[in-house]
Amino acid sequence: MAGYARAWLGPRTWAQSPAKPIGLVAVGDSGAVLTSSNGTSWSPQTSGNSDTWLSVAYSNSLGSGSGRFCAVSFNGTVMYSDDLGVTWAYASTVPQANQWTAIAWSPALNIFAAVSQNGTNRIMTSSDGNFWSTQSNPTGGSGYQWEGLCWSPDKATFCAVAANGNSFIQTMTATSASNWALGNAITGETSNENWAAVCWSSTLGKFCAVADGVVAFSSMLSTDGVNWTPAAGGGGKAVFWSAAANLFASLGGNTIKTSAAGASWTTQTTPTGTHDYHGVLWSDRLNLFVGVGLNGGFGATPNVSSPPPATTWTPHSTGSVYTRAVAENV
Repeated sequence: MAGYARAWLGPRTWAQSPAKPIGLVAVGDSGAVLTSSNGTSWSPQTSGNSDTWLSVAYSNSLGSGSGRFCAVSFNGTVMYSDDLGVTWAYASTVPQANQWTAIAWSPALNIFAAVSQNGTNRIMTSSDGNFWSTQSNPTGGSGYQWEGLCWSPDKATFCAVAANGNSFIQTMTATSASNWALGNAITGETSNENWAAVCWSSTLGKFCAVADGVVAFSSMLSTDGVNWTPAAGGGGKAVFWSAAANLFASLGGNTIKTSAAGASWTTQTTPTGTHDYHGVLWSDRLNLFVGVGLNGGFGATPNVSSPPPATTWTPHSTGSVYTRAVAENV
């Protein structure tokens, strides 16, 4: 085209987004909140309340750039934080003041789900962590004491486990906010176990649940959250899978156990002292299991050189703080 020439503007440069800061948040009794960027040094934060916080989850798509942590309490309250756990606000609408025991985020459904151990409707969901709606109990599922909850991205399913049940049915699943259904009777159970926690392993393609206060079985596995096969030797109040270490870690009381497949468990050497472990996660960015309990947080770096992997757990005390759950901003 006449009269047109391209101007040389110099080489292109591309701006790189800064690395996302690591944010670990632990919650617990008397309004306790602890934050950490490395799993070893923990800083107390002010929640502005004295509630007993039992579970915390994270959404990367909410908040104002840092994502949103959301926690549920035994007192029937919900709180959230948009600055990696430093400041907190109560949720505006919580329809029932149940003893909310567990919360999980679904990136696919863009909702938080929470379950409780009492109340009329024992499930609630929220698209933002601030305004919540109750969901109907699954058919035949009234009176269940729901204790553990997780999301499986591979199955696109929430899965919850209970401390009680009818006819040895102690699980439920959901593929949407309102589509909750009980699982099948747990194979081999002759007395209800106190199922306390559940997690998903993408590597194994299985859910793993652990029981606190074991009657006969201490762990169980499922590929769909509906049909379960129990095992012995596990047990605890919290469980989490590490794909990098290729093992589950289960914590409860003063006991730490690990398992490569969820059926056979190895008891690990625990840090000295009384910790009453309640929560655990695996951080890929830190290459670390991070657990919480009485007296704050602790961590473990797995040694995967020999099967089954051994772990050395190191306590990182923050004083007399009773923490019950931990989550990371991933």
